[in-house]
Amino acid sequence: MKATKRVNKPIKTSLKEKIELMQLMEWKLWKKDPTAFINDCCYTVNEAKSGAVEHFPKLDYLARVDEIIHHEQVAAFPKSRRMMMTWRCLANLLHYAMFGKNLSIFVQSKKYDDSAYLLGDSRLMFLYEHLPKTHEWPVVERKTRSKMGYDYIKFSNGVELRAVAEGADQLRQYTASVVYCTEMAFWDFAQATWNSLRPTIEGGGRIFIDSSANPGFFCQLVTGQLNEGEPDEEQEPHDVLEGVHEYRRNGVYIARIHYTADPNKRSEEWKEHEKKGTTTEGWEREYEINWTVSAEPKYYPEFDYQRHVALEELHPIEGRPLILSFDYGLTPATIIAQTTAKGQLLILSELQSWDCGMLAHGRAVQAELQTFYSGYSYSAVGDPAGNQRAQSDEKTANEILRDRYGITVEPGELTQTGRSEAVRYYLTTLTPDGKPLLQLDPRCQMLIEAFTGGYHRKVVAGRTLDEPEKNEYSHLMDCLAYLCAKLYRDNTSMADKWKALTRGKMHRAGYM
Repeated sequence: MKATKRVNKPIKTSLKEKIELMQLMEWKLWKKDPTAFINDCCYTVNEAKSGAVEHFPKLDYLARVDEIIHHEQVAAFPKSRRMMMTWRCLANLLHYAMFGKNLSIFVQSKKYDDSAYLLGDSRLMFLYEHLPKTHEWPVVERKTRSKMGYDYIKFSNGVELRAVAEGADQLRQYTASVVYCTEMAFWDFAQATWNSLRPTIEGGGRIFIDSSANPGFFCQLVTGQLNEGEPDEEQEPHDVLEGVHEYRRNGVYIARIHYTADPNKRSEEWKEHEKKGTTTEGWEREYEINWTVSAEPKYYPEFDYQRHVALEELHPIEGRPLILSFDYGLTPATIIAQTTAKGQLLILSELQSWDCGMLAHGRAVQAELQTFYSGYSYSAVGDPAGNQRAQSDEKTANEILRDRYGITVEPGELTQTGRSEAVRYYLTTLTPDGKPLLQLDPRCQMLIEAFTGGYHRKVVAGRTLDEPEKNEYSHLMDCLAYLCAKLYRDNTSMADKWKALTRGKMHRAGYM
């Protein structure tokens, strides 16, 4: 019997099967690669082109942002304006929502309405509604509308998104998988909110923050030290792309997104065009990411960096006593100062503690004095509330400083008006030889940031009030105010006594 050769005939694949296979491959790619998902699936509204609906531009810095968001547990993006960062962060949230399961995602802004807007039909839900119809995406099971957008959205894969305002208690009752904080530099309670986010990190969640520049806690987070144990300099600094500077600080991975990260924004022509109609301060803050310029109305507009900040480090003058000034509470602060023979007030050191009492802060002050000011005598002034007894041990802050560290504190000026006017006197008056009456050591960064806008007037319902906004700069600025008020009062009292004595002698001499 003759054997027959068996030929395997190719199996015909239907068009439907080919499409399904291609869709499956796309889905696997998009799940693995957020940048591919955003480039292929996400559309934005281009306000510069009369609201045109367009794909995201394929720019290297945006792809780098995606990579950082999905690989770093805590990331922060100080940014220039008009870099599409808000849109891009929301697109990454959408990636988490479409490809994750049973996640709790939070969008946190200064105001609840701002967060709800970002979840609304003009932002995140716009991205969702414009996903390709060729694929089956998790469907919206429930959404709760607010007047600005949505405060709650739940998808069929168990992913929930919530809109919340800043504040220490906003996330206390939830377990967060992902938290997106936007424009943190402008929050009033940024530090308290940051501290409350720690359980999110400890539970394996992710946090990413984007913000324009403004003096405050976010500035300290990305440019300074939150704790004494943290290194003073940037860790692992590197520039992968032009306009993107990356480093680690305070346990956060930071990528500074400057406008030059976009190749279309590197020419002098573009820069000149964008500068039209903007103030110098506005350009520095919003485009050059200058942390010393504030968007808020400064409480002391009389401050001039060039005049009031010394060109080099200040050193104590031998033989002249120091003056210490204290503010109390759980964020105690101290300023160490000295006056010259011509009456100039030199601010030599600033000490700011966080989340501790006067006992621990007093140790830091004592160590500072022993290390850098050994042999100098000093007097001290402080918050009038320093004589109020604590409920815990019935000891006042002043008693703790006196009994444990030998520092006797004189109660300072009680009224805000008296304190602020004394500071303005020192800002606007010159010494007999024409020098500013107030000089800050350039190392006093928090005081400098406070003067340049971190310490600003309170704004309520669009009205700018005379009183200052209470924030992380208030403690050191109160120290300075107690100090200036004491010196102003003492000098005025001495001058009045001298005038009275002189006037009497001249009167008698006139009738001799």
